[in-house]
Amino acid sequence: MKTAKILTSIEEALKYLDMVAISYETTYKRKELQPRKYSDNYYQTFHDENYEKTFIVASENRDFDIMLEDGSLFQFTARDENDIHYSFLHRIENNMSFDDFFDKYATDENIDTIGQDYEYYLTGNKEHIYSCPIRYDVAENEYTEMHHAYAHLHIGIENDIRIPVDKVLSPMHFVDFVVKHMYKAKWDNAYVKNEKFKAIVNCLKSQAEKIANEHFTSAEQNLLYIG
Repeated sequence: MKTAKILTSIEEALKYLDMVAISYETTYKRKELQPRKYSDNYYQTFHDENYEKTFIVASENRDFDIMLEDGSLFQFTARDENDIHYSFLHRIENNMSFDDFFDKYATDENIDTIGQDYEYYLTGNKEHIYSCPIRYDVAENEYTEMHHAYAHLHIGIENDIRIPVDKVLSPMHFVDFVVKHMYKAKWDNAYVKNEKFKAIVNCLKSQAEKIANEHFTSAEQNLLYIG
């Protein structure tokens, strides 16, 4: 996929988010796809494979193209049509440190139990967030038949999941995939109530470019993949 089409698709994805009623902030005005648009600090933490730290750095340094209303992030980069990366950085559970909790809630009356109070804060009556980042890669330089798919999805943290995909996805495809599975109620509501939205998502798959056999061989197609 040419970089110009990727940029156009990001614009379409923003309109898509409006249709599913998900508020967002965007840095898209810079219209840059090269990975250098993100900070060196972000890439350092990314390669350290510490997801929580990576998310915090990306959020604080504005190393994103779209930030959703819940704080989750989308990133889109491409060096060329054979080196494409889209990421969904799912929000993390943002707990107060013990020091911050102590400063805010400790009194003379509860000083002996403040440690227990903090444990309850961490594990008690509040919503827990189990982060599930998703990444789509097109990586020709890493392609190895049957072992490292040319195009694939990574789902989750600290695992070896790499699901082959037989199509080159656009940012619009990726955003729709994420919203449908991570913000299901929003997607379902738009699909039922918005005929324009329904028409758009019903034809998205047919618009995706199929990957050539040289990068997705018949042997690979004998295995399970997203197609």
